[in-house]
Amino acid sequence: MKQVKVFDTWVQGKSKTLHFDVMIRSDAEDAEKIAIKLAQEYVKSRGEEGKVTSEECQFCHVEPVVHPDLLKQLEAKGGFIVPFN
Repeated sequence: MKQVKVFDTWVQGKSKTLHFDVMIRSDAEDAEKIAIKLAQEYVKSRGEEGKVTSEECQFCHVEPVVHPDLLKQLEAKGGFIVPFN
C-alpha cells in the first residue's frame, strides 16, 4: 500500500486564509521542497497570492492512500492537494 507524507498548510492569501494538506510520496527525496512547490502552485491556481515556506507548510504525519484517483495523481505529479476550504 502506498503511503504519503502529509503537510498541513495554512496560507494567508490576499482575500482569505487557505487551509489544505499537501500529500507527497513517502519515499520522495526533498519532500518538503516538493510540498512547498505544490502548495505554491495550488495557491496560485486559487487566484490568491501568499507566502509559502516551511512555516506555512509543515510535515504532520504519514498515512496510506487507497483511492485509485489519488494514486494516479500521486504517480503523475508526485503529490496532490486535499483542500479544507
